[in-house]
Amino acid sequence: MAGAVHVLLALLVATAAAQEPVKVSVFFETLCPDSIAFFNSQLEPAWNTIRDIMEVDLTAYGFATATPSGDGYVFDCQHGDDECQGNKVEACAKAYISDYETYVDFSICLMTGEYPPTEGETCAEKVGVEWAAIGECAQSTEGETLLYLQGQEQDALQPAPDWIPWIIINDVYTADNLVEAQLDLIGLVCRTYEGTPPAGCS
Repeated sequence: MAGAVHVLLALLVATAAAQEPVKVSVFFETLCPDSIAFFNSQLEPAWNTIRDIMEVDLTAYGFATATPSGDGYVFDCQHGDDECQGNKVEACAKAYISDYETYVDFSICLMTGEYPPTEGETCAEKVGVEWAAIGECAQSTEGETLLYLQGQEQDALQPAPDWIPWIIINDVYTADNLVEAQLDLIGLVCRTYEGTPPAGCS
């Protein structure tokens, strides 16, 4: 009898493990045309369709550099100062929006808006979060520090990103997944998911 219980427990553990969501890590820039295209054509449709089998992790930094200045940092971003500001809004939103799905909703709203660096207040209202704290953070040394830490997170990646958006599936980078995620993220996540595919995968 004990043996049967152990077998049943093992099956339950295996089933639970097989149904873990697919982790989609996206390293992006708020004014990068390819990042904007990815959010619009791939991430937003996937999030709206199969979010139940996805775990989305977003980091806005990209090909930026940080120089210490006083208590904070000065940034040089690939697409200019507005992008640095947009990236700080993202970093602050990540720190201040405690609900995971609301944060992803906010980020998608930001990146699919007319001009991401200036969409923060509109998106905060849309998803029902307080903008003041996020906006103040993005204009402060706190925001600079949070963005610097996002850069540190990106700098720790192996291999180092040579393209933005840099997309990693289940914490393992492959060139094939990077390409496929930008062409058919829903298909990639559905094929990677080890549980019963939801209706959105059909």
